[in-house]
Amino acid sequence: MYQPKSFLPVMKTLADATIRLASRHKTYDPKQTVSLLGTPRGGTTILAQIVNQIPRTQVLWEPLRPNNNRECQPAGFGWHHILDESDHDPKQYAYMRNLLSGEAIHWGTLYRKLFNPIDFLRSNRLIVKFVNANRILRWLSHNFPNPIVFMVRSPFAVVASQLRHGGFQHSANGSLDNCKRDWIEERLVREYPAVPTVYERVDSVEEALAWNWCVDMLFALQDIPESVFVMTYEELICYPERTLSELFKYLELPLPHGAIDMLRSPSSTASDGVEVAKPRQQIIRYKNRLSSTQIKNIERIIQEFGLHFYLDNDLPTHSEVEVSDGSIPRSRCHGKPTALQTVA
Repeated sequence: MYQPKSFLPVMKTLADATIRLASRHKTYDPKQTVSLLGTPRGGTTILAQIVNQIPRTQVLWEPLRPNNNRECQPAGFGWHHILDESDHDPKQYAYMRNLLSGEAIHWGTLYRKLFNPIDFLRSNRLIVKFVNANRILRWLSHNFPNPIVFMVRSPFAVVASQLRHGGFQHSANGSLDNCKRDWIEERLVREYPAVPTVYERVDSVEEALAWNWCVDMLFALQDIPESVFVMTYEELICYPERTLSELFKYLELPLPHGAIDMLRSPSSTASDGVEVAKPRQQIIRYKNRLSSTQIKNIERIIQEFGLHFYLDNDLPTHSEVEVSDGSIPRSRCHGKPTALQTVA
């Protein structure tokens, strides 16, 4: 009996082999590669689609997610890896260099909705989208001089979207153990000794997801290099012309025709049935999706981390998004890192 699904592995293998073969004959300047960083459900997809309006660009899709790209783990990367300027692992450096220069392109690093074979063959510049590279941002900036864009979105909106989205089904089912599993690592404890105390008081799924958002913000924003372009999702939605003009000025490129129009349609990973609302309504839509208890729980976690920029303002500017003196401090004696291990 004919079973189309049985051919899927064969088709993927053929597609992977074709892409690998084609990429061998292509060259990308890693200094021109644009790295887009943000949290899961933080708006990086629509940002990637906008930047992909630059002619002859190709998007690499979450190349550090083990479920997308099995090659990243042998190179020393995983979901919650932590690196900074003091790390000098040749294997990790070589693999990231290969990613940014297009030498590690295969089917698992591409996203079918943003992939066109002809456009891929014509491309001469890469855009790399990461949602789990926030804790290596300083390492990336220190080792690779390509443009890095870090986008921040409200933790309330992020958590609401994660709970709603099918990719976070374990969260929607209320599986707190799944949310918290393997999140406390030796490196994290060493660099931020106060973080486990907050972790121990996490009693709900929304608190676990907010905790993870806060840890990402600590690593990405504390001592963030001046060369990194910081923007907020809320500014992008409410002030698209100004925000995109600043972004493309940073990229030293003209604003592509049609870039602003991209914001008038849901992103390619938006949940089914989502419609683009008026800008102000869009950024506070989480209030209709989270209960008052959930909002209070998220607020408590944010307050314990000392990250106040979304507590009193649904529309902070990028200059207000920072790790202040009142935030959980980073240890001055974190020293040279060791291999990441899960704390039992």
